[in-house]
Amino acid sequence: MSGSDQLRRSGEIAVGLSVPKASALRHTVFVVVLLCLFAAPAFLFMAALSTDSTLQSVLAHMTPFGFPLWSVFAVWVTLDSSTLYRLVGGRLDPFGPKALSLSALGLVNIASMFFFLVLTKG
Repeated sequence: MSGSDQLRRSGEIAVGLSVPKASALRHTVFVVVLLCLFAAPAFLFMAALSTDSTLQSVLAHMTPFGFPLWSVFAVWVTLDSSTLYRLVGGRLDPFGPKALSLSALGLVNIASMFFFLVLTKG
């Protein structure tokens, strides 16, 4: 009897073949990134549609430095979302529903930045 037949019959999982567990730090980083990806467009839409000029002026001062950095991150998330999911687990299908939903979230971030710039005459 070979080693793989023995494992199948005994119902054990081989130690070297199991999916590695992600650490708590990786889960925390992933959750923080997801929260930022959800919060940034909501905040920008709210700031663009509000009549409060102080909020818009604060964001206007941050726009030249913050928007390019955030847009590079959002484009990376859009194009390579499966890598972000690797923080918390194994391999992910790049065209699967989880990866595509994260890619759509990256596109929403990019669109919200353009929307803010257009409405506030950036």
